[in-house]
Amino acid sequence: MKCISFYTSNGAYPSLASRLRTSCDRFGLRHNIIEAPQRESWHAAINMKASFILHSLLDERGPVLWLDCDCEFRKPPSLFADMPSLTDFAVYNWRVKDNGYDGSEICNSGGVSYWGYTAPAIELLTRWNDACAIYPNAVDDQTLDAVWKKYRPPVIPLWLPKTYNWMWSERLHEQVVRNAFGPPPD
Repeated sequence: MKCISFYTSNGAYPSLASRLRTSCDRFGLRHNIIEAPQRESWHAAINMKASFILHSLLDERGPVLWLDCDCEFRKPPSLFADMPSLTDFAVYNWRVKDNGYDGSEICNSGGVSYWGYTAPAIELLTRWNDACAIYPNAVDDQTLDAVWKKYRPPVIPLWLPKTYNWMWSERLHEQVVRNAFGPPPD
């Protein structure tokens, strides 16, 4: 598995990407974290995500793990080392905690997502990439949610535990991946 991300040169993104690289190196994780060209808007930048993941997956010919550039590993991501070979796609799904969840909808938190090198994952990525092009002012993770609901791709998902996409600073000792814009905690 290769960790992938991109960032733009504005604001704090270069230093955040450096923090992500450092955390990958700390745990011996292969990575490709690149500077992307500046876009005309935030929406245009985030809607590059599906295309970047798809091309990275095809270039790697193996699984990839997308992390927003403001993420960092706080512990070794052992879940991915033990990932079942049949898993096509993994993301934190806010709906899983609901009683009676049937898998027909997702409400994903797009900061961390795993993509297997499988035909179903490539289908989902291709449909997501197409939808991002059709709806360039939409938010990327909401577009992925809509694609999931509309097409019901034949992926075998794994719903990541909250510790793999923690968005706040509390309970730092439990976090595997911290997804929080800003300086690292003390």
